[in-house]
Amino acid sequence: MALLELIDDPTCWLPGPAKGIDLFPVHAGPKLEGVETCILRAEPGARLPHREHAGEELMLMLQGAFRADSGVELRPGDTWTRGRATPYGMTALPGDECICCVATSGGAFDPEAAD
Repeated sequence: MALLELIDDPTCWLPGPAKGIDLFPVHAGPKLEGVETCILRAEPGARLPHREHAGEELMLMLQGAFRADSGVELRPGDTWTRGRATPYGMTALPGDECICCVATSGGAFDPEAAD
């Protein structure tokens, strides 16, 4: 409950990977040791740049909507899992700002280090 009370505190948010996107880092606990977890907030029209991760990524939409470059649309309650080194980009759709929970294992993908 305390975490939800902090969501409106601007000092808890960090600049994200692009303009109009902010990240709220969340400690997920010992069962998810090594997994980066955060709440992501995106203004309508904000673009999550084309990227890949070294491990799996799971996204749970809470508010608003995203459209992936592949055409997949995510709305509240939807989950989306991307495997290791799966490239994607996303755009926040018009309407409410997007808020989603994100869990990523392995950090940023380095093609030089790929098997």
